[in-house]
Amino acid sequence: MKKNKEKKVNFLTPFLDGVQGKLPSYMADFFWTALGKDNVELGLKINKAGFNFIYPIEFCPTPRRENVIFFGPDSILLLFRRALISREQFFFIKMLSLVRFVQYQIIYKILDRNVPIITVGQDDAKDFTSRGFRKVFYLRHPVEPASKVRNKILKKDHLVIGISGSLGKFNKFYCGKWYRHLTLALSKKDFSKTIQFSLLGSQYSELATALRNLGYTVYQDDWVDNYDDFIQSIDIYMSLLAVGAGTKNRVLAANAAGLRVIGTPFALENVECNGNLCVSKPQELEWMIEKVCYLKNPFLSTDDHHSFVTLHDREACLKEAKEVLKKCGL
Repeated sequence: MKKNKEKKVNFLTPFLDGVQGKLPSYMADFFWTALGKDNVELGLKINKAGFNFIYPIEFCPTPRRENVIFFGPDSILLLFRRALISREQFFFIKMLSLVRFVQYQIIYKILDRNVPIITVGQDDAKDFTSRGFRKVFYLRHPVEPASKVRNKILKKDHLVIGISGSLGKFNKFYCGKWYRHLTLALSKKDFSKTIQFSLLGSQYSELATALRNLGYTVYQDDWVDNYDDFIQSIDIYMSLLAVGAGTKNRVLAANAAGLRVIGTPFALENVECNGNLCVSKPQELEWMIEKVCYLKNPFLSTDDHHSFVTLHDREACLKEAKEVLKKCGL
């Protein structure tokens, strides 16, 4: 063990510097710290002499067992299987997902079943285990501290609901039919005197148009240099995902800033926050929005926010990560 610790850890990943949807810079720093910053070097090829920490699995699915640790953080097979069985997914997306599911089955089959795999999703870990992998570890996702914890409504007469994030292939993969269901719910009852929307990303232009046609005020930006600026400009965050896996960074960011999240089960999974509002069926959307409109305080309670931050605290997760890495042989 002593000898192994003296070897450099080769961190293999093509995704650094906060590339959207990939590895945020604070997560890169988290793993550098867990692995030991003085003991880490970045690489793009397997180092046969030292340990190799690989993110994601698909970047370098080597069949080697010795000195290799994979960080998922999701099971891609779980993601595409969920797309295949989702009632809220479009048929052509299901067909594309079937092709991808078969492709990744082939990729995962070349992996040694004794190679360590770390994931930030409990169902992802179960999925890997069900496929015969013997060293699978679930690690709670750490949260990046917010610059400010929100507890006051921006506008006295309106709540601002924020929506952001990638929609995936054809701007439909992750959300499926959910934003169609949202506009339908808003067309049945007029909430425009109580809520407004703030959308981040050019992919939401179709949704922005639909909401404006229903009489809602919609703010839209294609891009912000600092995502925290967007979080600080809204009162409630909404994440309606038809499919997903692992832990959603944007849900974590909203909760860290003291915001409630209206989300589907896939959006909220692995996030330990009692104040979030789960929408399991499209029919519940109208009722949930009405409930939000009558909340005296839309923000997380002090107790709920404290509990969330404690469970996802960086130092607590870092301690857990170091224990997991020990079990992986580091």
